[in-house]
Amino acid sequence: MGAALPGPARQKEGLPARSSNRATVIENARLAPAAFTWRRIRGLALQLIAGVSAVALGLVLAIIASPFQELGPLVLIAIPLVPLAIVAVMIDPIVAPLIVAATLPAGSVGASLGPATLQLSEGAALAVGALIIIRRLAVGQSPLPFARELIWPVLLLGWTLVALYSAVDETLAIKQVVALLGGILLATVVLASCRDLRGVRVLLGFLTIIGLIVAVTSLSANHQFQASAGGAVVQNRLEGAFQSPNQFGSWCALVIPIAAGLMFVSPGRLMRFIAALSLLALLGTLIFSLSRSAWIGTGAAMLLLLFTLREARRLLAFILVPLILAGYLIFSFAPTPPEVQVVGERVRAIAVRSPYDDRAEIYHEALNEIREDPITGIGPGGFAIASRRAGTETSTVFAAHAHNLLLNYGAEEGLPAVGLVLAFVLAMAAATRRGSRAAARFDRRHRGLILSIAASLFAIFVQGFFDYTLGNPVIRITVWMLIGTLLVAVREADFVQSRAAAVRP
Repeated sequence: MGAALPGPARQKEGLPARSSNRATVIENARLAPAAFTWRRIRGLALQLIAGVSAVALGLVLAIIASPFQELGPLVLIAIPLVPLAIVAVMIDPIVAPLIVAATLPAGSVGASLGPATLQLSEGAALAVGALIIIRRLAVGQSPLPFARELIWPVLLLGWTLVALYSAVDETLAIKQVVALLGGILLATVVLASCRDLRGVRVLLGFLTIIGLIVAVTSLSANHQFQASAGGAVVQNRLEGAFQSPNQFGSWCALVIPIAAGLMFVSPGRLMRFIAALSLLALLGTLIFSLSRSAWIGTGAAMLLLLFTLREARRLLAFILVPLILAGYLIFSFAPTPPEVQVVGERVRAIAVRSPYDDRAEIYHEALNEIREDPITGIGPGGFAIASRRAGTETSTVFAAHAHNLLLNYGAEEGLPAVGLVLAFVLAMAAATRRGSRAAARFDRRHRGLILSIAASLFAIFVQGFFDYTLGNPVIRITVWMLIGTLLVAVREADFVQSRAAAVRP
């Protein structure tokens, strides 16, 4: 059985006949050149396809990044990171608002899409919102959660659609509707992404770091102020990546209370240190923006923290005397830099109107528009066009808005819109009061987070009496993110309180 069977015997057993070794060697030698040639052709073809695909991909990425102008190279680098971002959002939804916050330093840079411009932060908000919705649907949840306080902006959205029919410019009106809808959706995305108080701390901490980056970058630029009219008019003010110094100051006013709150109540030393650095840098940036309305809003927010947060009062009592003494010594014996002199003039002129300030005429024109159509106004986003019509008091003035939050809503969407805005403000104030009271019973740090977010939103509301900066996409997105974050913090406080009440005998 161990001997090899001959050819006829192999065929009888059903086995193939064994060819001779010589014939096999000759056949392999004949086929070897053809196989080698085919492998070379196939390798060259694959390399050619890979090269053409790489060039095509590069062209596509360049076409996508080209509308972003000076940020094109950064966008070109960021595009390949999109798959990683998608995976990260699917793993942990808190990454979604962090991605939006990471785009805020880009300011108002965006891509032109026909008659409208899509800002980078707006595109990021839309993208992560879609990812959160897909993620929630995949696990059998509702597309997005909701909070009862958001019923007021939803009603405002409905009224904006009604006022759309009286719009003097349909393109601007539709853009206003989309902006409000996007803001509401972003707040609900934050509600879905921050599943507990840890998410709130992570988002606020990341926003504080972003604020530090923006402040340091802006302060590193060389700005030489040119003041006139006793400080009422200053040229070359600090504005960062924003469209105006007032908008830049408004964004700083939003982040400063957050940094202060984290410095007071954050449990980690590293986060408190970063928050303190961010607070100092943002205060310097705010000062050199020379935005008096942002100064007033920030002052109101810090006073709110002092009156409501015991940790803030303790820190102020500890550092107030050394700060006063250091300031007196510096300004008494050290030469005063020109920038500080301009700031001093600006502070002294805080109640003095610039000779080029036409706000009295702008306010009067807004009131005229409200009187002419108190129900639906001139249409969303239409004040810039209506105020330049022939016969108006501001026809020779470039008035992009009414320089007042409530007057702007009243002129563009009527008095019902003003009522809805005030109702939303009162609803958020009531939620803050309820959440802070509930958190005070079990965690004062939780209460501190709620109050710091509320102070941030209070700053933009107070500034709204002197200027209207919500037209800037970065400020608008930051405001809606903070609204969502505040609602999450209140939701968690309500949950802990209800759970404690359920186990109470």
